[in-house]
Amino acid sequence: MRLWISLYLPNLVLNLLCPDHQSRSVVVVDQQRVLQCSALALSAGIQIGDSWAEAQARCPEVEPLAHQAHLEEEALKTVATALMQYTPEISLLNNNSVVLDVTASLRLFKGARALYKNIATTVAQMGFEARIAQAPSGLGAWLLASAAVRLRRCLQTTTLQRRLDYLPCSHLPALTPYLNWLDRIGCQRLKTLRQLPRSGLARRTHPDVLKQLDQAYGRQPEHYAWFQAPANFSQQISLPEPLTHTNALGFFATRLIQKLAAWLSQRHLACTKLLFTLKHSNSRKPFSNTQFSLSFSAAVRHANDMLEVLHAKLATLTLPAPVNALALSVTHTQLPDAPPSSLFPEPGDNPNEQQAIIDQLIARLGSGQVLQAAPKNDYRPEISNQWVPYTPAKALSFNAMTSQPWGPRPLWLLKQPLPLNTQRHRPYYQAELRLLYGPERIEDGWWDTPVLRDYFVAQAPDGTLYWLFQNRGQDNAWFLHGIFA
Repeated sequence: MRLWISLYLPNLVLNLLCPDHQSRSVVVVDQQRVLQCSALALSAGIQIGDSWAEAQARCPEVEPLAHQAHLEEEALKTVATALMQYTPEISLLNNNSVVLDVTASLRLFKGARALYKNIATTVAQMGFEARIAQAPSGLGAWLLASAAVRLRRCLQTTTLQRRLDYLPCSHLPALTPYLNWLDRIGCQRLKTLRQLPRSGLARRTHPDVLKQLDQAYGRQPEHYAWFQAPANFSQQISLPEPLTHTNALGFFATRLIQKLAAWLSQRHLACTKLLFTLKHSNSRKPFSNTQFSLSFSAAVRHANDMLEVLHAKLATLTLPAPVNALALSVTHTQLPDAPPSSLFPEPGDNPNEQQAIIDQLIARLGSGQVLQAAPKNDYRPEISNQWVPYTPAKALSFNAMTSQPWGPRPLWLLKQPLPLNTQRHRPYYQAELRLLYGPERIEDGWWDTPVLRDYFVAQAPDGTLYWLFQNRGQDNAWFLHGIFA
């Protein structure tokens, strides 16, 4: 048995042009007719299909928004692209609806209930309102989603039949030309329609009527044209009003990230770098576009991995002017990394988790503030202990850093060795230090800076380990050079 999920988005343009419509009386008008209403407008008595004059008479403070068909179409494609992370079998329907065949995705997303919640969360994060239905047939799910019914989830065909029986005949698209005739013979619900003789119904109507009726009830297979994602990803969102705070900007950037994650999933790709463009417009002073990139140490394809880095970056971003539009493009894509080969990986051993932390630090602090060890082949610690800005291509593993031919050395070295006093012929630093290991003798640099030292690991009374050295052949002075973590 197959399982379908359908989404009906009644207020697409309203969500795009007026994100705060929940607190305002707003309607979308096309050819002087109301197409979409906010909740406050509905509570004031305005109904879909009213003329603009009737809407003003019922609610004088109502605000009109011009219907833009191209925005509505792009928004529907945006939702379809975002939902491709759950299944590639998505079809766009009339009346601002999307239908998904999720039969093959149930096991991956841990069942029908969890998948239903994930889809609802994704659409909500994008800022759209949707009525979602789940049924064994695509057309049946669409009928439940578009109808104003409370129970819209069913897994069995028998349950779907009971739910559809009580829907008005006007909900079945093929019956639109025959509604007056059906009303005259007292056939107002689909249950009554199914009780009519099929041969007589076929003669008096169109063959599509019986076909749609059987498809809705799961008695006939359905065929849809699947939505295809574009070959390249470059999307832009026009903001409803200029934004001056990065917190509000993150809401719209999340929409673009959701679309990108779905596009990557559908194309079986991952990305390592994203480019955001903030577009400004100011009549008093011209501003060039602001661009910032998000770089990832490892290829990512899931929205949550990208959103964590995005929020870290926005927390440090300063806007030079109000932002009117936001664009996102992918500059680097590749095949996703292979999954871990071990059957029972150790906690924290996943390199993707480690790289995610590094990516967030780089986004928040800047690329030059996150360093990695780049040891040089030299026995002198102040020369061999080098740190450079982090880049994944030059990252060294822990084993490579600890396989050098010298003894234990701390990662934290002082810029300049600190001279120490002695008490009872022992080095003293805030307390008397006890030598544990050593000496490690270093004689090097005869060609430029001669070094003759004996290094020791010393312990303070509180347990802290220090790295000390004593000059040989001079005054035998003690110096603190490093501290162990």
